[in-house]
Amino acid sequence: MAADLKRKIQSCERCVRSGTHAQKAPMSTIVASHPLELLTIDFLTIEVKGEKQNILVIMDHFTKFARAILTKDQTSRTTARALWNEFFMTYGFPGRILSDQGRDFESKLIQELCSLAGIQKCKTTPYHPCGNPVETWNRTLIGMLRTLETEQKKDWRKHLKPVMHAYNS
Repeated sequence: MAADLKRKIQSCERCVRSGTHAQKAPMSTIVASHPLELLTIDFLTIEVKGEKQNILVIMDHFTKFARAILTKDQTSRTTARALWNEFFMTYGFPGRILSDQGRDFESKLIQELCSLAGIQKCKTTPYHPCGNPVETWNRTLIGMLRTLETEQKKDWRKHLKPVMHAYNS
């Protein structure tokens, strides 16, 4: 049946003229050969009782070391400040940063920060979350937070650092 359908589409004059067969971009693997060569970053939003909490998630692609930083919002200013104060000043500057194409990561401020620090800024394919390995880590983090006891879940923010420590140990 699938073969018949494929033959029908290939022989359909209207289908051939419209040229709806999109070219696929070649697949490539994201490679890192040493620590801080590539950081992958993303925002994770957790909603509890109608209240949204933003977490800037940062992961070293080589070591899988991760940080989760609570932020008040997802603006480029907050993002730049969190990267500078909570990561760069503690661990150093990465060679590259990979993020999605969100406004918070593609702003002039982030571009200037990366330029001043000598960091190459890379972005994933639009609407393709699988292109950013930190997306997998987001699911892991949510799963770890779900394992908290009922009382602990009420104030999960207090337990974010211990959860991160457990993951990184």
